[in-house]
Amino acid sequence: MDRSQFNSLNSDSFMRIASSYDTIYLRPDTFSNNDNHFTMHYIKECPDPSGNKVLEVGCGTGDFSVYLSNFGYNVTGIDLSDNMLLVARNKLSILKKSISQRKELMKNPDFMMDPNAKILLSTVEPKLKFIKDNILKINTINEKYNIVSALDLISYIHPDDFSSFIAEISNLIYKTGIAVFSFKTENYFKYNTDTKFEDSLFNCIFKHSFDLDTKYYHTACEFQKSPAVKKPFSINFTEYLYSINTLIKVLSDKGMNVIKIFPNQQIFSNNDCDTNSICDAIESTYSMPNGIKNVILIAQKLT
Repeated sequence: MDRSQFNSLNSDSFMRIASSYDTIYLRPDTFSNNDNHFTMHYIKECPDPSGNKVLEVGCGTGDFSVYLSNFGYNVTGIDLSDNMLLVARNKLSILKKSISQRKELMKNPDFMMDPNAKILLSTVEPKLKFIKDNILKINTINEKYNIVSALDLISYIHPDDFSSFIAEISNLIYKTGIAVFSFKTENYFKYNTDTKFEDSLFNCIFKHSFDLDTKYYHTACEFQKSPAVKKPFSINFTEYLYSINTLIKVLSDKGMNVIKIFPNQQIFSNNDCDTNSICDAIESTYSMPNGIKNVILIAQKLT
């Protein structure tokens, strides 16, 4: 698939699916989402990036940006989809309103914090903004960041754009800052099965196909007639499989060194401190349906 067709298809599809995205993909509440907890934990395991400025590239509906802002990070989220950004800004509005309510609640002399709470919710006004921009050629950002994240994004980058995309990420990071990537592995694409989502509003069937030779993965989200959908329609996405070694090489070429790799389940590596050994251990699981399907990789800017 050529670059123009690939980018146009996905851009249009994210615009169309934005309003129902969090619902049909079963995304939990921002502060109940384990993906957010784990990613934050992994970032904390890395060397201190010497600042709290964060850029989330391809922020989508804004979950991780909102999550980070609760912990005092100064966050900018960028995305090309106006509709995704509308959902993200609504979440920010709800967060600000809940902070005002928390402040009032804490004025009560009988107020007591829950000692078993998983997350302490902030009462500080969040430093968070959402901006529309093209993630492949960012025009509105003229500053650098301590942390840049691109979560579940790289498979939506066409091969012709991949090198320049990583260069764009690298250019936005201060020296010794970090880039955080989460991505799907070959196992995810090979063994992901068709599924169905249905609730009081939506009835949606997800159909998947993958060609290992071309590395293209196709998803059709087929919306059936339901209370929220008067006429059936389909929204289609195309993704591209990048190997973990490809990502590591391009990062190195663009002045970044991989410092942490976190697969979605435990692996057995000959050397837990050696990148090549970890990659070999991850790829050795690709012949098994229950092998590694998702990876978080963190790289540090060298120059």
